[in-house]
Amino acid sequence: MSGMKARIVYESPSGVFIPGQNICGSVIIELTEHVLIRSIMLFVVGKSHTNWECFSHYFNHFNDATKKQEKKPETNHIHGNEVYVDDKSIIFDRQDGETLSAGTHKFDFVFSLPCNCPPSYEGQVGYNRYYCKAKIIRPRKPEKAVLSGFTVLPPFDLNTIHYASSPVIKEESKNLGFIIKQGQLDVKVRIQKFGFVPGESIDIRVDINNKSLLKVDDIEAKLMENSIFEGYCSHYSRHQANKKYNRTIDRIKKEVNIRARKTGNESLTLRIPAIVPSFNNCRIIQVNYTLKVKIEAHGYMNDSIDFEFPILIGTHPTEQTSSRSPSPRPSISASFLEVSNSRFLTPPASPFLGAFEPPPSYEESMFGRGNMALHDEEDASSDCLNFAPRYLYYNNNTRSHSYSRSSGPIEFEK
Repeated sequence: MSGMKARIVYESPSGVFIPGQNICGSVIIELTEHVLIRSIMLFVVGKSHTNWECFSHYFNHFNDATKKQEKKPETNHIHGNEVYVDDKSIIFDRQDGETLSAGTHKFDFVFSLPCNCPPSYEGQVGYNRYYCKAKIIRPRKPEKAVLSGFTVLPPFDLNTIHYASSPVIKEESKNLGFIIKQGQLDVKVRIQKFGFVPGESIDIRVDINNKSLLKVDDIEAKLMENSIFEGYCSHYSRHQANKKYNRTIDRIKKEVNIRARKTGNESLTLRIPAIVPSFNNCRIIQVNYTLKVKIEAHGYMNDSIDFEFPILIGTHPTEQTSSRSPSPRPSISASFLEVSNSRFLTPPASPFLGAFEPPPSYEESMFGRGNMALHDEEDASSDCLNFAPRYLYYNNNTRSHSYSRSSGPIEFEK
């Protein structure tokens, strides 16, 4: 079918949709000659899939060359599947076929997304993918199939999390040195809030009281993506397994010079790129984020202090409201914030994306296109979808650099 080209286009130029939304599009067929077509079938698929290998146990194997029993490791596959949408419709049907003339032909379609769809996501051993596939069927000719991915992005309004805009403070003290102690290092780390959207910056302030005999050399901050994939073993059908992966979103390292018996304060900033919002409304894939801050002194062992902050990524930024007489909230322990963070990862109800102010743009995921083969049960020969999800990105968001004035900071217990 060299004289035929086909593609799928969506009415929305961004190709980004929210659960429950109607999706309109067209199958475009370009012909350079007359072609007889019987039907065009449209498949709409949305699923989560995980797959990785593991070595479960050893089994006895007889080696013909050595005439001895040997033990060999057995490789098993862990896989999981969760289907959110799997629809099929016929958008063109002529039982005896119809000859289409040379030129461009357009076949429209419309379908609705379910309300329980998790966001599009491409991970190391799993994905949430949504795509349309059109099959063009011709009498006595091979079928032609064309695929087109699209992004599903559930709204996650950070204003529904009452403490997402509160400053977060954590303090740690440590007696440096291994055998011969070098003295105490006191550090306080503050971030302006713990709920962010892509395009905002995490402003980190580090206050250091160096009571030790060592010099503080550098401060490092990293924003990490923490993903959990789940599945079932192919050998033991009821054995559930999980795999955890961490990916670095952004990293900055700053050289400092805070000498012994001195104090100092430093500021660092991490810009949040286009990444998937935090989510746990998928049974086999969950994603959350952690900010790691490390303060390192000039020593050999036991010479650093590490901090971890849970970070919530949403699609709608926190509103910064002013108050003349703010009433600070009581201190909240680290365990409370971590439990609350995981509890609110399921995106709450939120306004339609078009109502966001200022209007955001969409950018491809910073991790690009997924490299896992598409698990399409109908088409075993399917290769990688070759599609990169697109996420909200707020440009020139002036609110990202201001501290919330509506409440006091969240203080972590030591």
